[in-house]
Amino acid sequence: MAANDYRAFDFLLEGVQVISPDYRYLYVNQALLDHAKSTKEKLIGHTMMEQYPGIEKTEMFSHLNQCLIKGQSHKMDNIFTYPNGETRHFELRMQPVPDGILIMSLDITDRKKIENELNRMNNLLDEMVNERTTELLKMLEKEKRVNEIKSKFFSLISHELKTPLVAIKVTVNALMDLGKSGDLQLVKRHLKNINTSINDMFELIDDFLSQDKIDLEKLFFDPQKFNLMGLVKQEVATLQGLCKVNQVIDIDYNGKNEVNQDSKIIKSMLINLLSNAIKYSDENIELVVDVQDDLIQLDVIDQGIGIPEEDQGKLFDQYFRASNASDIHGTGMGLNIVKQYVQSLNGSISFHSEFEKGSHFTIAIPNFEYSGLIQ
Repeated sequence: MAANDYRAFDFLLEGVQVISPDYRYLYVNQALLDHAKSTKEKLIGHTMMEQYPGIEKTEMFSHLNQCLIKGQSHKMDNIFTYPNGETRHFELRMQPVPDGILIMSLDITDRKKIENELNRMNNLLDEMVNERTTELLKMLEKEKRVNEIKSKFFSLISHELKTPLVAIKVTVNALMDLGKSGDLQLVKRHLKNINTSINDMFELIDDFLSQDKIDLEKLFFDPQKFNLMGLVKQEVATLQGLCKVNQVIDIDYNGKNEVNQDSKIIKSMLINLLSNAIKYSDENIELVVDVQDDLIQLDVIDQGIGIPEEDQGKLFDQYFRASNASDIHGTGMGLNIVKQYVQSLNGSISFHSEFEKGSHFTIAIPNFEYSGLIQ
């Protein structure tokens, strides 16, 4: 078929080229010349290999071979790279004809850009949906956990507040029944029971207030130079009044008396740890304080009921009570509060405990000057 027989393709918007069995250009229309950025003189009569060295190694050339050998039509997307480095996408359709192969090419570069942008936006949307779904699932899980904690909290506070109030009421009634019996020792014993119940209520309220400050991130860190030895002696003397008969808190203080830290936080941590030791032990308690230039270490050691091994992993969880402590007054908040205090001070807390043998808690916090809101 002569080149003139392909004149019907001259004004098509698609590029048209006819290639002979030996891969020579027999016909090209203007759209093809625009695609190739070439001229008829450079193409007609010349082979594809002459115009584009290495083309025989491409996927497109493999399709051309299949079209020639098997006489089958082929369709493919091809990326063409120009000498200046520019690349464009073309949709190629190859059709066997008597003279060889007729190739029609359509520039789909803009369409590909739109498709790629749509794919990018779809992927981005998928990521956003997945992220939002994950966030919602986390929020639902958190809300579920909060509701569980609230339920446990209200049950706990109802029980823990009732216990000392009932004890006070019973003791007051007993005192009223005594009348004018004049049994001073019995009166003192009842008054001591009232005092113990009141202290239990104060401890409960202090725990709730401390947790509220931490939850609201309103705990202000205010380090100052103060006499740690004096604070330790003062708090131990106060807590000694809560000790059981013949139970003593022994102090082993090492290092400087003056430190740079927040005295209120240290006081709260000491009260929590020593109160626990008093409650869960009948024997003497040891408080070891070791002050170094950049570190303050507090160790509280008791010989009490200890913590069952299966409970130790949850010991610092909020409202958690060990299985062997259910009959002993407590909120399950103290150790959780202490841990949050310690973490806020960039310190560490650890413990070793053996069931029915006792527990040893260690707190290590920096000895330094700093001021700011604890996060």
